[in-house]
Amino acid sequence: MLAHESRTTSAWRPARRVIGGVLLAALCMCAVAAPAGAAKKPKAYTVKATSGALTITFTAPVWASLNSSTGTTVGKNAAAVTPATATSAGALSFPVTGGSLNSVSGRGSVSAAGGLAIESHLSFGGLFTSSSSSSVSDPVASFGATSKIAFSSPNLIPSTGVSLLRLNTFHMKVAGGRHAVSLTRIPAKLTAAGALFLGPGFAAGEQVGSVTIQIKG
Repeated sequence: MLAHESRTTSAWRPARRVIGGVLLAALCMCAVAAPAGAAKKPKAYTVKATSGALTITFTAPVWASLNSSTGTTVGKNAAAVTPATATSAGALSFPVTGGSLNSVSGRGSVSAAGGLAIESHLSFGGLFTSSSSSSVSDPVASFGATSKIAFSSPNLIPSTGVSLLRLNTFHMKVAGGRHAVSLTRIPAKLTAAGALFLGPGFAAGEQVGSVTIQIKG
């Protein structure tokens, strides 16, 4: 009878050790999965813009096409309309006048002042010269389900809020806090209306540059 009890006890003890080991391993896994110092999500703010800049930087080939030389073929000259400014490298900067952006997602919209004017001209051997000009102004950049930059102009139909650039926000970088937001790495492609505005040689869907926005509240 005593020998039987001894065998039963001997068989039970290893089983308890195995169960204890499994429980200890499970506790270790939980500790690794949920570290005590896990980072918290940043707090999101809606920053209302009181100043800042919306900048469209055209690629070198696009800017060269918009500032082609005159001669026996059609030429173009692009220029900023104040208070916007343009650099010789093709960066067109518009001062922000209003709007708001989310400091974490970047969603919202921003309005700016100034414009872009394009003059097209044809000169043929000194015999004749013809020219025409068109301009767009007051850009509004919107970020949401669809992201775009719309302009206003008497040259457009309708005359206000026509989307000329479609923005790809897949790789957009958002940095911000309570009083400022910046959006960078935003490729810009032409819409059909944008291609018509820039003129011959441009097509809808063509990437023409990138956009950055910085606002302060």
